Amino acid sequence: KLGINVGLIDSGYRPDLVEEAIISGLDGQWYSSKGRGIGAKDSEMKKPHGIPGKVGEFGVFYKPQKRLVRTLFIDTNKWKTNVHTAVTCDLEHSHAMSIFKSLKSRIEILGDHLAAERPVKVTAKGNTKYEWETTSRENHFFDCITGCYAAASLHGIKKETDIKIQKTRKRRSRNLYG
Repeated sequence: KLGINVGLIDSGYRPDLVEEAIISGLDGQWYSSKGRGIGAKDSEMKKPHGIPGKVGEFGVFYKPQKRLVRTLFIDTNKWKTNVHTAVTCDLEHSHAMSIFKSLKSRIEILGDHLAAERPVKVTAKGNTKYEWETTSRENHFFDCITGCYAAASLHGIKKETDIKIQKTRKRRSRNLYG
């Protein structure tokens, strides 16, 4: 069996509790994370000047002032677009994510969570981005997969991301726009 020894813990709700859990000695590499959707009219995420850290495709990774642990700040619009692309592209593509070896009930739950948000193409200041809008449905698994993609990128794992968002899919009958 493979164990989980790397992960992100969302610090948006209780950052002190997340920090305490990480410091308490969880096995492996666990990081605080905070997601924010960077829109077409927003400037890109930047690390505060003079603070050590990393900036990359994964986001911005540093230890904020008044905090004891490093935090990965991610652009949720970017990563949700990558996840959406992975579940809607042809299965032969190297970016594809397949979930079809799971129990039907699990696939349905995951599908519901993936369909709980929809991309809206927005152009502003010469930038075009997909900004994700939530519905009133549960989206926790979508957020978890989004975090997994960002964490994998932080550790150097990459997949092709040159596919455009598709509204329909030949092989899959479920429309992810719910």
